[in-house]
Amino acid sequence: YLRTLSNYKADALTPLWMSRRIEKMGMRSISLAVDITNYVMLELGQPLHAFDRSKIKGNLRIGRVKKDQKFTTLDGQERNISPQDLMVMDDNGPLALAGTMGGLDSEITNSTTELALEAVRFDPIAIAKNSRRHKLSTEASRRLERQVDPSLAEYASARFAQLLIDLGGATHVDTQHAGEPRFAPVVKLDPAYVSQVLGYSITPEKIREILSVIGCDVDNEFNIDPPSWRWDLTQPADFVEEVARMIGYDAIPSLLPPRPKHASLTWSQKRIRVISSALAARGLSEVQTFPFTSDAIIESMGYVNERAKTYRIANPMSEDFPVLRTHLLPGLAAVASRNIGRGAKDFAIFEVGSIFRNSKDLVTAISPDLDQKPSKAKIEEIFDSVPVQHLHLGAILVGKVEDTSWRGSSRSYEWSDAIAMAQEVLQLCNLKFTVTRSDFAPWHPGRCAELQIDGKPVAHAGELHPRVVEQFSLPSRSVAFVINLSALPQSPRVRGEGVGAMPPALQDVALIVDEKVSAASVESALRKGAGDLLESIVLFDRYDKMGDGKVSLAYSLTFRAPDRTLTGAEITQAREAAVAQAVKDCGAILRTA
Repeated sequence: YLRTLSNYKADALTPLWMSRRIEKMGMRSISLAVDITNYVMLELGQPLHAFDRSKIKGNLRIGRVKKDQKFTTLDGQERNISPQDLMVMDDNGPLALAGTMGGLDSEITNSTTELALEAVRFDPIAIAKNSRRHKLSTEASRRLERQVDPSLAEYASARFAQLLIDLGGATHVDTQHAGEPRFAPVVKLDPAYVSQVLGYSITPEKIREILSVIGCDVDNEFNIDPPSWRWDLTQPADFVEEVARMIGYDAIPSLLPPRPKHASLTWSQKRIRVISSALAARGLSEVQTFPFTSDAIIESMGYVNERAKTYRIANPMSEDFPVLRTHLLPGLAAVASRNIGRGAKDFAIFEVGSIFRNSKDLVTAISPDLDQKPSKAKIEEIFDSVPVQHLHLGAILVGKVEDTSWRGSSRSYEWSDAIAMAQEVLQLCNLKFTVTRSDFAPWHPGRCAELQIDGKPVAHAGELHPRVVEQFSLPSRSVAFVINLSALPQSPRVRGEGVGAMPPALQDVALIVDEKVSAASVESALRKGAGDLLESIVLFDRYDKMGDGKVSLAYSLTFRAPDRTLTGAEITQAREAAVAQAVKDCGAILRTA
């Protein structure tokens, strides 16, 4: 509704009874015209906005600007508005942030004699987005984003006109309206459905009585016409909730469903508990971060291609974080930075959570029935309506791992600590893996390792890239690791092995290899060649000063047979077979001196 009034006396004062009522409701008295809009809003619940008609060029309309521009609101703040914002506009441009706050250029002043009053029922979602986008919550926006009675606009605008004519000497000129109020639909309710959902027997007569109390019209067929102010009553479940609320939740007996026999955690849930407990025992603190981020953060971390594709959130909690996270490390780095800013220096944190990759088009508008189990096709649609989610484990290690004490000097976390911790997690899952060098963002090139199972990468660990360290104000050489728990196979059953009764045979082997050859690949070759007699293998020395791009790796090999003492010939044969395999696979040379 748009009402136009003229001959308004700008010097007319707000009567004391009205200004006192407005102030008691937590608002301040400004001028008669503005006070009447606020008074009617408080009286009826319908927000109103009055414009200086002489400052309006052409006709008023609801719309959006075509490009970003500046707009000054009544509080004097210059705001950046965009095509996302719903605006009240004239032929020259925006006049008000719709349903939230008017513009300074069309405000009521001491010289205003002509007014245009707007009474509109805006889309609540659009108003909520306006309010959150500009961090501007007003009495009007709080009401409109929760919806108001569709029938109020006409009465509220008429009430304003009456008061302005009586108190301000104004003359009514014209009234225009567009559209018709839309009310909640009539809903058919089965009384038996109410008892079924509540688990509490209640008669149809009692249901009709309760719904009548809250303003609903209920006919003999239980077709329910909700009151105009209850726009939220649109389906049978809504009326069941109202019945439960009116009879009292305490009146409904608390009956828990029977526990299924042999119910227990899944192997995946058990794995998460074991890993979390183990990391906590190592001194790491578990954190939970919001699963939101921004395109700028994704880009700054060095994520590209598939690792950077995500989903944009329709109603983000903050405009600074409008997309779903694709990795855990940005959130962990932000937590680490926040704790450093509060005085923490040496700590390690970890998180187990889902990350999201935009690898498929989502199905929208899924509305499964609430009173029955969804069909197989509907269940598939539900799963197709949510993003692909991978469960990841991430950790960041900051500062010192050991303080200075009588045992020696302090030691800071190194990239090898992150790799070792990632290895411990996989060993805890009883999984066999290999470790290779990697150049993988956001880790430092040359100080990053990739852990693979059956040739597929499942984890990365190492020192964070200096760019990332600087961005989040972390100590230099901060380290981190990430494990894709969803990519890990199910842990094989652990089988206990008896302690060997036969004496072990220890053999040391020093091999010269190219510096680009990883110690893990050499170890794998030695294991392959040594055969079943090899019990364990440990890298105990690395010498980097061989020259010509060569390094020396020294391994300790333990051989043992379960049923006999090994002969010297058997030990020598196994050792030589292991060395021969390393020569073949890695180009190794046996070091003799």
